[in-house]
Amino acid sequence: MKKSVGILANLALAVSVLLLLVVLVAPSLLGLRLESILSGSMEPYLSTGDLIAMVNTPAEEVRVGDVIGFKVEGMDTPVCHRVYEMVDIEQGGGFITKGDANEEPDPWVVKPENLIGRVVFPLPGVGYIAKFIKTPGGFAMVLGLPAIIIVALELKSLFGTKPMKRKRPKLKEKPSYLLLFLPIISGLILMGVLWGMMAGNTQEKTLGSFAEKSEEVNQPLYVSQRNMQNKGILPLVICLVSEDETVSFSENHFQLSPGRHKEVDISGDSGTAVIKTGAFFPLLPQKALYQLFTWDSRFAPLIAAAAWILPLAIIALLVLKAFAARPRFAARAKYIKGMLSYG
Repeated sequence: MKKSVGILANLALAVSVLLLLVVLVAPSLLGLRLESILSGSMEPYLSTGDLIAMVNTPAEEVRVGDVIGFKVEGMDTPVCHRVYEMVDIEQGGGFITKGDANEEPDPWVVKPENLIGRVVFPLPGVGYIAKFIKTPGGFAMVLGLPAIIIVALELKSLFGTKPMKRKRPKLKEKPSYLLLFLPIISGLILMGVLWGMMAGNTQEKTLGSFAEKSEEVNQPLYVSQRNMQNKGILPLVICLVSEDETVSFSENHFQLSPGRHKEVDISGDSGTAVIKTGAFFPLLPQKALYQLFTWDSRFAPLIAAAAWILPLAIIALLVLKAFAARPRFAARAKYIKGMLSYG
């Protein structure tokens, strides 16, 4: 029983550290800001309790149809609404915004200096958890409770009265399973990092925000040629989808090498049609990534990362488990466990 509680406490501590990294550390490293949604004004795109990630975006790069976060004078909590109209941005104007679930635009004009960033992806249902973790009490509970359990178990083992046991000849060192958790923990952390990096490249824009109206007869009302670029150091698979059946792409998925760019023709009959663009590391075939992105643009990066990371973590776990029973490995693992437990 004690051993099971100890394993669960260590696992809870590892998960707690992972949560703290994802909520407090990873966003700043990726240039993101996380905020919780506390109202239903953006339903069905955003629901109460969702967590959104925003990237710092200059006011000149914001377009009609983008979902932005901003500050409102007299309100402590930031607001997240969709850009409804632009008002002389270059002349110091601002944005007129509107919640998707609201019938009328907002009564304010968002000044460029009050812009927080553009929403790049939402995480459904985890906003309350992230908000709780950011509070002093939540931080202490998430990190402190598992640590207290582990310390209590260690103190009990040191000072508690141990029952008398019949001595048996020691044949070999008991296998230590401490290191067996490392592949899983490392895999979860790597999955979270890859998920954040790929999900941060997801964009949503209305066709009318970047396309021009066509005056040709019997042709789509909106046409555009977008220049897709890969400014990173790793190859990317670009996917483009839209729920509007009138929207068409010259190519809806393709791979871009670092430093390369590609012109993509996009056309459609509705200026309010939303175009979703995602950039993935080539962890799966292009067609598979495109199908995942079409199914769910938020969780497609997670599934793509898990498809490689989880099998590798399981293989590493099995390899370590095969060596765990060997006396030399068990002795070294026991020494490492002692170092971790007592500093």
